[in-house]
Amino acid sequence: MVRLNKKFQPLYLSDKRYFVLTGGRAAAKSFHTAIFLCHLLYESGHKILFTRYTMVSADISIIPEFKQKIELLKAEKDFIVTDKEIINIKSGSSIIFRGIKTSAGIQTAALKSIQGITTWVIDEAEELPDEETFDKIDMSIREKNATNRVILILNPTIRTHWIWHKFFEGNYELREINGYKVPHSIKPDVCHIHTTYLDNIENISPSILNVIQDIKLNNKKRYEFEIIGGWKLNLEGTLFERDKLKRFSMKGLNLDACEARYGYIDIADEGIDAFAFPVGYVYKGRVFIVDFYFSYENLTITQPAAIARIKKHNLDAVRIESNNQGSVVIKNIREEISPEKVLSINSATHKHSRILNSELFVNDYFYFLLDKEIEPNSDYDLALREICNYNKDIKLNDGRDDAPDALSGLSKMVSSFMPHLFT
Repeated sequence: MVRLNKKFQPLYLSDKRYFVLTGGRAAAKSFHTAIFLCHLLYESGHKILFTRYTMVSADISIIPEFKQKIELLKAEKDFIVTDKEIINIKSGSSIIFRGIKTSAGIQTAALKSIQGITTWVIDEAEELPDEETFDKIDMSIREKNATNRVILILNPTIRTHWIWHKFFEGNYELREINGYKVPHSIKPDVCHIHTTYLDNIENISPSILNVIQDIKLNNKKRYEFEIIGGWKLNLEGTLFERDKLKRFSMKGLNLDACEARYGYIDIADEGIDAFAFPVGYVYKGRVFIVDFYFSYENLTITQPAAIARIKKHNLDAVRIESNNQGSVVIKNIREEISPEKVLSINSATHKHSRILNSELFVNDYFYFLLDKEIEPNSDYDLALREICNYNKDIKLNDGRDDAPDALSGLSKMVSSFMPHLFT
């Protein structure tokens, strides 16, 4: 007989669309979700899409876990299990298993085109890097005559993650768990379930409990985030910590007293690279980042948008990287803007080295908008998230370096143009 934790009852009872399951290690999130999905398959008319960001072989990693749950329920005779799908013989409902990212790239189009999905499960959801991918699949879960659900299972990570912005920011309350205050989402369309090992303690081996107790006594930060499941303000090893960045309010900035207005553009034309364009106003030895254009669109969109921003801010100068298609963009922008204001630069040094070298200057002299003045999911927000996620260990950055690289370019530009203000 399978005993279910009452904390997971909302999976069966709530009529909300979004279910966010968070918690630390050994919190039984995946176990109870799998049991729930097995029960859901007894209802006819369901097709469940179970995903991870990367899933090479479901028959090796995920499906054996589901077979174990079916055996616990003593229901083997009710299911057909293949290497990519589980079908309930009685109802005809099924679970299909897919990876979002494959060797061919992000598979949102293929996943969106699957007909009849009523429930989408994102396991290890913290690994899904962007909200846009989520939204595209989310909008395809819309069967008219069925209850539609989206279930995210995750270990909480940094508060710059899109999941925090989408499901928690501005809509949470703090609840104390074993001496630590943990955010709980109270968004109207979200059912948030947070569990820890304390909710599953009867099923944890004594040796693991000893390990957890040792962490609790000797590494309180690790205990709070890894075991209790709190949300971090910063990731370890990041160059620019969000809670330590210097901030300003646009309302308090004396625009007339600015000594110079500069911009720096890192060119991109679709693909995984972003077109990154920070705008900095220099005032009394400080650089205020008043705007940040950040886009994955192609040059037919980003080039005119950049021209519009140069005009809007009446920049004294803008530097544009001439690498790749930069020389063409420079020529086109010079035709629209006074040519002496549009400067070309060839960035020969390695990106990571440039960003590392800019760390002290940015942390000392750059000021960023207050969080309350940054529109969620705006270009400024997305760029700042990428900047604050950038790690000293290059292997952890997954190629997402355009925003911090453009910021490093702006820092070099400012320090070389106005050396009398910056040491």
